[in-house]
Amino acid sequence: MSDAADKAEKPSKPGRSPNYPRIALERAVELAEILWKHEQKRAAPLQVVLGWWGFEAEKLSGSGSAALSGMRKYGLLESEGNKVRLTPLAHRICDPHPANPDDREKALKEAAMQPKIHQTIRQSWPDSTDEVIEYHLRNDLGFNPGVVAEVVKLYRKAMAYAGLGPGVIMAEDDGKEEEPEKPAGSTHPLPPPPARKPKMQPPAADLSTFGLPLSNCDAVLYIARGITTEDAKDLETWVRMVARKLLAQPSTATDGHSAKEEVAGGQSSNT
Repeated sequence: MSDAADKAEKPSKPGRSPNYPRIALERAVELAEILWKHEQKRAAPLQVVLGWWGFEAEKLSGSGSAALSGMRKYGLLESEGNKVRLTPLAHRICDPHPANPDDREKALKEAAMQPKIHQTIRQSWPDSTDEVIEYHLRNDLGFNPGVVAEVVKLYRKAMAYAGLGPGVIMAEDDGKEEEPEKPAGSTHPLPPPPARKPKMQPPAADLSTFGLPLSNCDAVLYIARGITTEDAKDLETWVRMVARKLLAQPSTATDGHSAKEEVAGGQSSNT
């Protein structure tokens, strides 16, 4: 077992799994934004907050307990006696007017890596399949077999939502450019080597490929077959995040229109 795996939390009782966030990061952010809307940085009574979140206020239910635990594990919530408040990390995610426009994306990445089990998976088995990770969770870390699939699913969703998922572009070799030989007797400097396109990793047999021809390149998306409706909604959220990031970059359009104008025009024509 790796050193990173050794640091993961062990179950306190036989048959009980180590701690893991029991809600998706996206759901934790939604709850944080609800609390921000009501109290922003101020502390509020736990029972009141549970009511805002749609849980039974008088008694902490299983779903309410999972929400509180998950938000703490993502580093978004802290307790003060019988009150709770958002953490500075949550402020960076929820504040609609941040000093640094890129800070929200950075904060989401930090939140995704707050749970210790997420750190362990990413450090120990970053490129492994779900089945391999589940095996290590059961046999190396003592997770209950009934929850390992959920643990991996929550990890995958958090990485995707925060933009930390594995990419599909691979280097063609070790990255070193081979310098061409200069003709004998030549005193002229050699021209720079031509830029090489990255090599795309071929999709696996169980992946569906969706391509969109763009003006200067092609956008390609690989999706595992058999995704659920919830997965499709998560994918839609992730694509919107990528689009926002692209729109925030300086425009590289050559026809006099910015990317924002193009998107706005496309949206208006579809309504």
